Amino acid sequence: MNIKELSNLTGMSSSSIRFYEEQGLLPNPVRTSNGYRSYPPDMVAQVQMIMRAKELGFTLKEIRELATLLFSQKLNRSEMKNRLKNKNLEIDDKIKNLKIIQNEINRALSGMCNFQDNLSP
Repeated sequence: MNIKELSNLTGMSSSSIRFYEEQGLLPNPVRTSNGYRSYPPDMVAQVQMIMRAKELGFTLKEIRELATLLFSQKLNRSEMKNRLKNKNLEIDDKIKNLKIIQNEINRALSGMCNFQDNLSP
């Protein structure tokens, strides 16, 4: 299939597919005689895996590692579980930090702004 077909099947834009190829998250496709990219049917699952990992908050580096392990069949359930647990802990930390920021904003909104004296009326 060509890049447009892969894009239509997965919902990922052609430019994103090319970006993920450049970043090493997707293997370089075979080129046809006219230079067009040609993807095997299993590329759909790889693109969907990248999209899902991105939705779950994994970084490009983490997705590259996961994709390499997963599609070489070297990722076992235990390792995947550990990676998901670690991502969950990272998300907990981000939520805590966002709540701290939110509390500071709420304090400023209630008139407790540290720079209140510098504001014009």
